[in-house]
Amino acid sequence: MAMGIFEAISLFGIGYVVDPRTPYAEFSKSDFELDYLQFPIQTLTYRAGDCDDLSILYSALLESIGIETSFITVPGHIYMAFALDIEQKEAEKLFSSTNDLIFLDDNTWLPVEITLVKGGFMKAWQSGAREWRNNKKIEKAAFYSIHEAWNTYEPVGMTEMDRGIVYPESARVMERYRKEMDRFVTREIHEKVADLKADIAKSGNNPRLINKLGVLYARFGMYKEAEVEFRKVVARSDYVPALMNLGNINYLNGKIEESRDYYLRVLDRSPDNTYALLGLAKASFELDDYTAVVSSFEKIEKSDPEIAEKYSYLVLRSDDTSRASSAVKEAVEWDDE
Repeated sequence: MAMGIFEAISLFGIGYVVDPRTPYAEFSKSDFELDYLQFPIQTLTYRAGDCDDLSILYSALLESIGIETSFITVPGHIYMAFALDIEQKEAEKLFSSTNDLIFLDDNTWLPVEITLVKGGFMKAWQSGAREWRNNKKIEKAAFYSIHEAWNTYEPVGMTEMDRGIVYPESARVMERYRKEMDRFVTREIHEKVADLKADIAKSGNNPRLINKLGVLYARFGMYKEAEVEFRKVVARSDYVPALMNLGNINYLNGKIEESRDYYLRVLDRSPDNTYALLGLAKASFELDDYTAVVSSFEKIEKSDPEIAEKYSYLVLRSDDTSRASSAVKEAVEWDDE
């Protein structure tokens, strides 16, 4: 979502310009100067802003869809970062390198140099990470959570209505997004895929390694490629991790009944498998089989209270249930053993 919004801002034609009246590089040196900050709607209208204006705009857009953001300051400059809502150990599994990430407060943050809005998300990310690393070494980088800042500086609204802004066509945004996502995926998994394929060949098609390759594809949203690998394994034997992952693939593709069948096959072989119980509970939830949901969830609560708490929406009967379920629907647990 952050990548897509970044590319939309770029397509919209917003550019970085230094504010001649209150240049941040100069004003940030003084405790007695006040910078002029644009509201996001003003930056959209002017199609331009300095580093603080663009950081405010991007952060506001991300916060509007529930992505937590922060500001980063280095000498003479301000930019932003957004939270991935994953712990460091999960980030280390997902990313080929964590050098371009920030780990603070049990969360993983991705820094973005938003002034490079015309250069693409990947370039802006790498530049923001480099600025953080270089200035952190000399203790010149500061990190400000916007949510914490709201406790002191309450958010303010602007009464002006939309000024007839024409936003980029969604098809153009998606095209740019896909190209940038392809760059990201290629960078992240190219070497890992090559290494795993070499290991698979050397091992004589070891099912654990084939399943591991499928999980790598799946974690980056390449579900078709992932399914091919999982089916290779299942065609030879009922390897539990591959069965579990095929359940996840079907669940994410909206084939709920098929996903339930795979989770049941896992439980036939491993009755106490927490993630299979979770998958069965989620599939049963989507199929309105509340009895099966409760039965599975009671077992999860006994085996893994932390997982049970994370997915507590499954046994809630309130107006917030559907919203909660949609928020975590894609949070499946891949088995890469």
